Amino acid sequence: MCRGSLRSCFFGLNRRLRVPGGRLLFGGGGNPAYTYQFGGARAIDVHPYDPAARFMQGLMTRYFPGLAQTQLAHRWAGPLAITLDRICSMGVGGAHRNIYHALGYRGHGVALAMLAGRVLADLYDGNHEAWSDLPFYQKRLLPIPPEPLRWLGYQAYTRATGRSPRKHG
Repeated sequence: MCRGSLRSCFFGLNRRLRVPGGRLLFGGGGNPAYTYQFGGARAIDVHPYDPAARFMQGLMTRYFPGLAQTQLAHRWAGPLAITLDRICSMGVGGAHRNIYHALGYRGHGVALAMLAGRVLADLYDGNHEAWSDLPFYQKRLLPIPPEPLRWLGYQAYTRATGRSPRKHG
């Protein structure tokens, strides 16, 4: 059973895992692997016209050329934890200062989740000084527009620039 990650210059970190029945679970990718569905719906079914599925098929084939004729059975894409200015927020709030939060990791969840655990543990212990000068500490988030404005904004940006707004720069 193979486990682990593949690192390449293709598009960042990609994961692969062999699952029961001899199937391959392959994920990761890059900007082309993501789409935004109205209302943040998850895309699960694979359709021939699905550009994200075609991208992942091509990426998988670059790693595993023997799978070139293999069709994808399923694909999944869901909302990313991204903020409008791409800076995460970690802190504590609420009327009783008992609501701790860490959000907006923008696709880097594993690394930032470990940092968030450390930050939230310190905040819970009352140690705010270690983090108070950093940009994510008690950061107020810009509001994300409601639907249909969010979907229209995504479509306009993507069509005008040829790239997803989740890619910075």
